Amino acid sequence: MRTKRGHLDEDDFNQALAAEVRALLARHRKVQADVARQLGMKPNAASFRWQGKTPWSLAELLLLCDWLDVDAAEVISAAKAAAVARTPQTPAVSN
Repeated sequence: MRTKRGHLDEDDFNQALAAEVRALLARHRKVQADVARQLGMKPNAASFRWQGKTPWSLAELLLLCDWLDVDAAEVISAAKAAAVARTPQTPAVSN
């Protein structure tokens, strides 16, 4: 039986994106409070995004990447690759 590869699960992507953002912020020595101030959000909103409980919006991600001078496409691509890698393979439909 063939399996379908490359399937992207939304929850897996959101968790992978949160992990990518945490790693990015750690490399830049930034903490949740820095993010909240920079993006004009309440600390608990930043915390929910940090933990992956609330997805990052595209606008928030673009602002964050601009602030840190990183390519948002690379962050998204890395998150997508991580999410696809952790999504279980499903049987492909055969004709």
